Amino acid sequence: MSRATVSDPVVSGVVLAAGASRRFGRPKQLASWCGQPLVVRAAELLIAAPSVRSVQVVVGSHGQEVAAALVHLEVEIVHHPGWSAGQASSLAAAVDALPSAAGALVIVPCDQPLLAVTDIERLIAALAPTAEAAACDRDGILGTPAVFRRDLFPRLRSLGGDRGARDLLNGGSLAVAAVPLSAAAAADVDTPADFARLPASSGER
Repeated sequence: MSRATVSDPVVSGVVLAAGASRRFGRPKQLASWCGQPLVVRAAELLIAAPSVRSVQVVVGSHGQEVAAALVHLEVEIVHHPGWSAGQASSLAAAVDALPSAAGALVIVPCDQPLLAVTDIERLIAALAPTAEAAACDRDGILGTPAVFRRDLFPRLRSLGGDRGARDLLNGGSLAVAAVPLSAAAAADVDTPADFARLPASSGER
């Protein structure tokens, strides 16, 4: 998929939407807020970001239903049969499927629905020549959304467990640009109570 050209690095976007949502009690990816499934909102966020050239969505648990919700969008669906191994395996699957031109990767989970395009653009802009990555800073802890340069793709492929890139970002071995986001924008929706607290939320509870 090709979109408007941007300056180096060419940025690809990935939505991680493969998990089983055990704490949520049902497929969180498909929970409807303001008339949209959360996974659709996350994908549209990256599509709308001017600096993002392509968008992939990694699906696993309930993969067919999640893919069906995205059929109207210009995204690549990455089916990940090994999703139960944890978030890191989903990230590795995304890296393996990236376009060859990708010079950087921005990761967005499907459960941060209050993120805005401006948040994504701030992260990408923070990826200065001296930074290997840029990440959301929540009270000194770095996490998603996050952007990684191509040089880090092999390290992203080698991660394990269910913490994704969090340990890599916070391990002190990378030059990471910390980007503070508002508490609301950075908040995860992990439980039905989290979902109920979303402002002006609508749809299925």
